[in-house]
Amino acid sequence: MRDGVRQWRPLSRYGLGAVVAVAAVALMVGSASASPAALATTTKYTAPYPGYGFSGVDLLPAGCGQTASVSVLPQINLTTGKAIADAKDSSRSCGTANSSVELVLYADYESGEFTTTAGVHNLTATWSITLKINLTAKSGGTGQLAESFFAADAATYIYDETNSTEFGSTTPAVLDNFIESGSYSHTYSSVKAQSWVDAKLVKSHTYAFGVDLIIYIATAVTPGKSTATASLTMSGGKDGATLKSISFS
Repeated sequence: MRDGVRQWRPLSRYGLGAVVAVAAVALMVGSASASPAALATTTKYTAPYPGYGFSGVDLLPAGCGQTASVSVLPQINLTTGKAIADAKDSSRSCGTANSSVELVLYADYESGEFTTTAGVHNLTATWSITLKINLTAKSGGTGQLAESFFAADAATYIYDETNSTEFGSTTPAVLDNFIESGSYSHTYSSVKAQSWVDAKLVKSHTYAFGVDLIIYIATAVTPGKSTATASLTMSGGKDGATLKSISFS
């Protein structure tokens, strides 16, 4: 079984400065059968999901003028399929170098091992996302930059346990927003997000499949007197991203 930190996730989508991952936390819940299951030609899953749930945070800062906090750690409930998280970060001009910070929050589901028939198979995952986002960016003067960014991605993959290879989706970002001045505040309600992957599988091999939800919030500023903030609310009340279904065919 693979760990919950998916290697395809970009370290950063941000352009004002190089960043280095300095902190990460990963959580795992759930269990799966020790022996591979034989999946039918068409199999559909809804909550509760058998298998494994992973969640975690990557913190990627650069420069000297940033803060970041995660008041609700990302987590996915396999009984309901609901993922939650709350976080915020900020950057302010500091010294003579750019300052930036990015938080990457992820909730992943992974199946137990299985075998299937030979040929091309499809894996499709459907989420319903409700969250709030607040972005601000204030330039300190001429020639100074302030940026604030948010994105939500959904992805699917099928992992070949036999030869350690992966088939992954290339689905574009479900939600995103980027500002360089002013403010942006919005509540996204029940946004449908789908990701899928097609893969030619081998009958004699053992596989596991998974789906990922990744949220990015990031801020960056150049030297001077600029500030930027970004916050995410995805917990409490109706807020949250719910994995509605997974289909394998």
